[in-house]
Amino acid sequence: MKPNLLGGQNSKRSLVYLSSPSVLMASRRGVPFRLYVAAEDKVIGAILTQETEDKEYVITYISRRIINAKTRYTFTKKLYLSLYYACTKLRHHLLSSTRIVVSQTDVLKHMLSMIWLVNP
Repeated sequence: MKPNLLGGQNSKRSLVYLSSPSVLMASRRGVPFRLYVAAEDKVIGAILTQETEDKEYVITYISRRIINAKTRYTFTKKLYLSLYYACTKLRHHLLSSTRIVVSQTDVLKHMLSMIWLVNP
C-alpha cells in the first residue's frame, strides 16, 4: 500500500511510514527512478522511488504548500506546478538515470501538446 502523500485522514500515518528508517533508502546508480507527482487544493508534492529486488523504496519526498493565486489554479496546472517543483528540487537525482513519471492524469502528454511549448 502506497501512502497518501498529501495528507487527508492518513497524513499522520503517512508521515510515520515515510520517516521510518526501513523505508527511506539511498539511491542506486543505474537503477531507474520513478517520480510520483500529486496535487490537492493547497498542497503539491512528489515522491521519488527506485525499485530494487521487486520492492519499491522511497528515496526522498517533497511537498509544498501553495498560497494566494496559485490555490485558484486548475487541477492540471497544479500538477504542472508539482512536476516543475519536483524536477527543480530533485534535479541532481533525475539527471543521473532513467526517469518514469507517474501522476493522477497524463500531465506530460497534455503539457507537451500546449502551443507555447511547441512553438516558442
